Amino acid sequence: MKKRILGTIMSAILLVMSFGTTALAAETIITPDATLYTLECTSEGVVSITDEDGKAVSDSVLRSSISGYEQETMTTDPTGVIVYVQSSGIGGMGATVETSSSWNGYMSLDVFDDNGKIYCEGVAVSSNGSKYFNNWLHYSPSWVWFSFRGIPSGQSVFVKIWVYG
Repeated sequence: MKKRILGTIMSAILLVMSFGTTALAAETIITPDATLYTLECTSEGVVSITDEDGKAVSDSVLRSSISGYEQETMTTDPTGVIVYVQSSGIGGMGATVETSSSWNGYMSLDVFDDNGKIYCEGVAVSSNGSKYFNNWLHYSPSWVWFSFRGIPSGQSVFVKIWVYG
């Protein structure tokens, strides 16, 4: 009998304590920083673009561009080529790396930009040939750095680099 009474009292105490417990979860309200655009399209393409207030907007908000070129003779290891680019918006990007050398071999290539975006790491690039890259996403950098490793001592490699998108 004492055990039943003690069990009932303990159950009642636990029940009362559970009512008094409050959750301490902090609720954060996040307000998105985005703009809603409405596009009117026909079979000819985009006819008009309006923002969330109904005001007409230039179609440039939907586009990005990036363009740059550089060439250089590389003689040290590691070395790199910086390509200063004209860019706007956020969008797709590609690059072509064309190399020429009396040495036949492979170098390791890393590509990154001034925004800290890494496009590729450790990609094998021939000392004689062309390498094409596509489907990269850029965030309007000012420059893109192409870093090469693996050029043997006493050798040089002439490189041309195009950045486009």
